[in-house]
Formats: sequence, C-alpha cells, structure tokens
Amino acid sequence: MGWGLILPEPSQVFWLGLAFARITALLMIAPPFRGRNVPFVLKAGLALLLALLLQSTTAGSLLVPTNAWAFAGYLLREVAIGVSIGFMVQLFFFAVGVAGQLVDTEMGFHMAHVLDPMAENQLPLMGNLFSMLSLLLYLSLNGHLLLLRALAESFYLLPVGELGLPANLTLLIASCVRLLLLAVQIALPVIGASLFTSLMFGIMAKSVPQMNVFIVGMPLKIIILSVALLVALPSLMLLMEKGLGDVMLRLADWMASRAVP
Repeated sequence: MGWGLILPEPSQVFWLGLAFARITALLMIAPPFRGRNVPFVLKAGLALLLALLLQSTTAGSLLVPTNAWAFAGYLLREVAIGVSIGFMVQLFFFAVGVAGQLVDTEMGFHMAHVLDPMAENQLPLMGNLFSMLSLLLYLSLNGHLLLLRALAESFYLLPVGELGLPANLTLLIASCVRLLLLAVQIALPVIGASLFTSLMFGIMAKSVPQMNVFIVGMPLKIIILSVALLVALPSLMLLMEKGLGDVMLRLADWMASRAVP
C-alpha cells in the first residue's frame, strides 16, 4: 500500500508567499525584531511560522496571476504594508532618540558616542539611555505582542490578494508631527533647567567678573541637569507610555482606512 503525497493548492502557496513577504518586511523594520543582533534566519523562520498560523484563519481563495507584472504588484503591495506598519511603530523610537539627543546637546554630551544595538549606529550617552528606556517600556507594556496583534488584524483589514492600500496618508504625516512634538515634550524639563542654569551663570558672570564661569559652570550644569532629569523621569515614562498608545491607535486607524481597489 503506497502513501500518497498531498500537495498544497497553488492558491494556498500564493497566499503563503504574499503573507511571508508582508511579515518579513515588518520584522525587518519594527522593534525588537530589527537589528543585527537578531539573525536573519530567525526572522525568516518566525515570519514563516506566523504565516502558517495565520493561513488557517485568514486565508481565502485567491486567483494565482499568470502575469509576472501582476505577481510583482501583489508582492510590492504586501511589502509596502509590512514596511508601513513597522515604520509607524519605529517612529516612537525615533522620537525618543531625538529627545535623547536634545538632552545630550544641553548637557554637553553630544560629542561622546556609544553604540546603540537597536538603532545600529552611534548615539550620545543620553540618547542611548533614552533608547534603552524606550525599549524596556515597550517590552514591559507588551508592545511586541500588540505589534503581532496589529499584524494579525492587518490580514482582516487589508486582505492578501488585493491591490488596494490605505488611503489616509495624512495619518502618517500626523504621526510624524505628533511624535516630533513628543520628542520636544520629553526633552523639555532638561531644556528648561538648562535655560535657567545658563541665566544664573550669566548673572554670576556679570556680578563676579573675576570668576571663570565656564570652568565652574560646565560641571555644575551637568549635575543640575542630571538631577532635573532624575526628578522628571517618572513623568517622562508616563509621557512615553501615552505616546506609544497613541502610535498603536493611529496604526489601527491607518489600517482601517483601506482604499477601494
């Protein structure tokens, strides 16, 4: 008695390939899966596993295109969706990194750089600290699970095999503006303390001309701004949490604004 080999239908293989492209594009952009510290083989294996899990619940009947240009259009659409979802989440980390660099500029640390494995480049001291804090906050709030849930929801809101994309591009622009504002809000306590400290040093320089304010002021300014940052840190973490929640809401709104193909 021979054993028959059950081959998958071409439509199932086509759906699996498109879903794999969407998930892989997202994992290459979105934290914490992006970065060289996560091997590509692991990303590809996770993408294939997620595609197989989602296929049993979201896969539908698809017509396999016979034209190479049509197949390329479907593939590019899935890659664009995956990159867009990952980019909107990554915007939060970009904003926190910008806030850290603003703080570094005020504290005089902008020339001291350390390696940030998340951003895969060199960041100043406070920028690297803010990057690590944002990643820990992201993981503590189950942001990676929310990202995977948003990915699963995208297969319902943006089904595989269609050519329509979300039409509301203003949400992407609004997210960039909102997160730029978030970066300024995070750095605002240190910037305010820096302005006040510089004003005090200016008054001291006029009152006591023989004092070398630059030599005395730089170490003292670093101490004052470090204390201000430690005092404001709990409020800044709440602000980051609110910003991350805002990103997830805007991501859901963007996926729901699907254009009619």
